[in-house]
Amino acid sequence: MILIFQIIVIGFRPNRSAHDAVRSVQKGIKDGYGYAVDIDLSKVFDKVDHDLLMNRLGKWLTDKQLLGLIGKYLRTDVSIKGKRESTVCGVPQGGSLSPLLANIMLDDLDRYLEHQCSH
Repeated sequence: MILIFQIIVIGFRPNRSAHDAVRSVQKGIKDGYGYAVDIDLSKVFDKVDHDLLMNRLGKWLTDKQLLGLIGKYLRTDVSIKGKRESTVCGVPQGGSLSPLLANIMLDDLDRYLEHQCSH
């Protein structure tokens, strides 16, 4: 058996720490899991492909206005060293929508790892 351990589940959450992560892995070992998988997704927000994300959202959302708003949100210009620049990838960080959009992009990875664990 493989224990899937997603650091994002524990990391960067209020009242959780690296010690909680270690305890989670130790419990998995006691429960008979043979492997722990740790994936660093620290740059996931920076690398999201806008077209791919919008395509995925279009499979679930039928509201064209909502899709348009999300597209505008993704393409919002950013300020880099005082200079306004357009974005070609990534999701704006700090908003409540960003983690949701990043998780949508990570859905295939989650499904793949769950599939691997079931064998």
